[in-house]
Amino acid sequence: MSYLVLARKWRPQSFEEVVGQVHVTRVLQNAIRLGRIAHAYLFSGPRGVGKTSVARILAKALNCEKGPTPNPCGTCLRCVEIALGKSSDVLEIDGASHRGIDSIRSLQESIGYKPIKGQFKVYIIDEVHMLTTEAFNALLKTLEEPPSHVRFIFATTEVHRVPSTVVSRCQRFDFRRISTQEIASHLERIVSAEKVSISSPLLDAIAIEAEGSLRDAQTLLEQVIAFQGEKIAEDELLRLLGMVDRTSLFNVLEAVVKGDRRSCIKLAQEIYEGGCDEVKFLHRLLDLIHKLLIVKMMDGSSLLALREKLRVSDYERSFLEKLANKISTETLEIYYQILLRAIELAKRSSQPHFVLEMSLLKMANAPNVFYMPDLLRETKELIGKSKLVSREVTTPYDPVKYQVSEGQNTSSDMVIPNTVEDIVTNWDGFLKWVSSHDPVLYTQISKSTVRVGPKTNELILSVIPIYGENLRKGPSHDRLVLTLKSFFGIKDLIVTIEDDEELAKRIKKNQNSHDLNRIKQEALSHPLVREILELFNGSIVDVRPSAYLQNSDELDSDM
Repeated sequence: MSYLVLARKWRPQSFEEVVGQVHVTRVLQNAIRLGRIAHAYLFSGPRGVGKTSVARILAKALNCEKGPTPNPCGTCLRCVEIALGKSSDVLEIDGASHRGIDSIRSLQESIGYKPIKGQFKVYIIDEVHMLTTEAFNALLKTLEEPPSHVRFIFATTEVHRVPSTVVSRCQRFDFRRISTQEIASHLERIVSAEKVSISSPLLDAIAIEAEGSLRDAQTLLEQVIAFQGEKIAEDELLRLLGMVDRTSLFNVLEAVVKGDRRSCIKLAQEIYEGGCDEVKFLHRLLDLIHKLLIVKMMDGSSLLALREKLRVSDYERSFLEKLANKISTETLEIYYQILLRAIELAKRSSQPHFVLEMSLLKMANAPNVFYMPDLLRETKELIGKSKLVSREVTTPYDPVKYQVSEGQNTSSDMVIPNTVEDIVTNWDGFLKWVSSHDPVLYTQISKSTVRVGPKTNELILSVIPIYGENLRKGPSHDRLVLTLKSFFGIKDLIVTIEDDEELAKRIKKNQNSHDLNRIKQEALSHPLVREILELFNGSIVDVRPSAYLQNSDELDSDM
């Protein structure tokens, strides 16, 4: 007797044996039980999750000698023939090799014939998305109003390629990826029945490697069984099968969290020399970091409840809990961004091991990178605090601090005119003195212009708008007036502040374009800027001089 591979030997023969698709099998069983059987079904989902198997079971349920029944016997002649693919009433068609309009016309010609043994003639078209547009169009009328003895079951891994006109004429069922836990449990039943000994960690590794496909898991299990007599260590066996060794994952994650770049490079080289697929390794590392994030966010009781769902061993749980105490949630988010981008780059790269190596180095350096949301929040907080301090200053300007008192000139640089016109005339000398004694005030008025106001004791000061509001009221205004009075020896002085929009425009226009361009280039070429752009796949919108930061309202609007 010829050997039957595990994927065929353990193909489910009843709805109860289907793994991980209860949402599909239960509805189909209820429909059969209530006699509400649709004329066409569309099964969509990833490979190896049971679409064709469920289609055959449905065909058996419809044509079983005890049927239609939600629980086909599996022993009658009709059920046996359908299971073996030899039934004349159940036709399985490969959409890839029978995709033209001629094949559909031949199908339409056979539809008119009654079933030979069963109650229904069932057409199972696998990979139906491969049919041509003309073939779909030819099928539409028959699909909408087929003979009462005909049922269609379509299966596809790419439902988006099936015309909406076809989808609307079918009852659609979306098959899900099978969970790692369900696959591992099913593999345990298989190895028990096959009387082979394989450790649970190895079965877990196979289940993870299958990525939700039970057929892929069974194929890998068969390869593992084939190595049984060779006494190969589990980690070496995983490498031989091109699977990711969990120990390597743990070592890499530990080196990354510790920031050990040298170990990252060494481990990346070992992964490359071991023949492991770098893209696959990055996927597994992302999955492990996802588990680490869950451990970080959950408390003890919640984590215990999730333990079975996560399918982690005691060692893995202990390992993740230790790492969770050494890393922040923000750093884990950066890891996510780096790995998601690395996976896409590795898929397209001719040297994916270099992508893996650089990604591990970036992750190891992640704690030294500014986390942008925090950086923006802290910037806003600093601006808010500076506003608060500015508004809360109640200490009046102290002329003694600057060796100036009302009506008294104690500096050789001062002049004591008696009129506002003299202030205008000697304004540059005043600015020179302020620059060395009160830098904050100097910044606010250094680009301003002055003139005599309508009143004889009124000085009109035209300033850049971003400083105008601050100088018009509160402590800043009082400090300006008191400084002018003290410096020029005028007791009765009115200072009026007005915004000079034209002055602001001239200052901006007259900025040295060469220096500005140089500053922009330095900012763009800064390693931290380049790192953040690559990390978040971002782009530069604008580069502004730091003077803009003094206008907090503009900064807030940009954020």
